[in-house]
Amino acid sequence: MSRLPYYLSDTLLGVIIGGLLTAIPTLITFAIGKRSEERRHLRELSFSAAIDNWKHVSETANQFPGAVVEPLDVFLFHMLKLSEVATRDGLTPDTVAERMQEVQEIVRRASDEATAFTKRNREAQKEAK
Repeated sequence: MSRLPYYLSDTLLGVIIGGLLTAIPTLITFAIGKRSEERRHLRELSFSAAIDNWKHVSETANQFPGAVVEPLDVFLFHMLKLSEVATRDGLTPDTVAERMQEVQEIVRRASDEATAFTKRNREAQKEAK
């Protein structure tokens, strides 16, 4: 078996190290970009689902006089949180209840804040008149 001359083995080693030094940051950048793209796509789907759901609920509520529909903000928070807890690692039958409670708490707080905002806004409008 023949051995490479020492100057070729050093060159080969330098090429391998140089390739690794170039490839590793490229792979890291690619992985970060891919994850970012996946999160952006999930947010877009969540927003689209929330808007479609809000439209459907609003149209249905129009058939019932006096029905109250939450603002779109609440639907957006609901879908964003739901997508977050649904895609988080470790979803099992045992964790479903806990995760749904997280979603429900976000929706409750968003609803309370939207109601308080509406009340403050109406009072400010009355005062302005």
